[in-house]
Amino acid sequence: MALSWEIDPIALYAALLSSIIAIIQLLRWWFDGPRVAVTVINPREVRRFNGQLFELIISNVAASPTVVREVTISLHREKPGPSIKDARFYSGAGWDPAIKAVPHPTKEHTTTCETNLIPPATEYHQLLKPFDDYDPHRHWLKATVMLRNSRKRFVGWAGPVLEIRHG
Repeated sequence: MALSWEIDPIALYAALLSSIIAIIQLLRWWFDGPRVAVTVINPREVRRFNGQLFELIISNVAASPTVVREVTISLHREKPGPSIKDARFYSGAGWDPAIKAVPHPTKEHTTTCETNLIPPATEYHQLLKPFDDYDPHRHWLKATVMLRNSRKRFVGWAGPVLEIRHG
């Protein structure tokens, strides 16, 4: 019995069509998943609180709402480079980025906790105190954000600010 190298056009069409659909679904899953842009602003550039706090901005750039599960702030001498110190914020830490306090609807001067859901095309701002030995003229701050239902890490950096002396 001899092998035939003739290709059935219907089978070829079905194989190509199913492969194209699988690739489109994979790309849709990859690009439509939860995504955020992370921005860290050096304390010398934050106008409020006399430069004592840095600002973390988490922007939802996906098509669906998202919840921040964890934020890690690390101190570096250079970018990229090993961290000098790290601080993790999650449900077991002092500040939980997944929860926000909102005014109670019926009790005055009282708040209640809700899930901090970030809608699409919306920014979440948080002011944080840097590490005690942080020098805004020499050190880098790195923020790593992890979202609920995602294993991806989203990173933002704040570089040192050089002072220009007029003289």
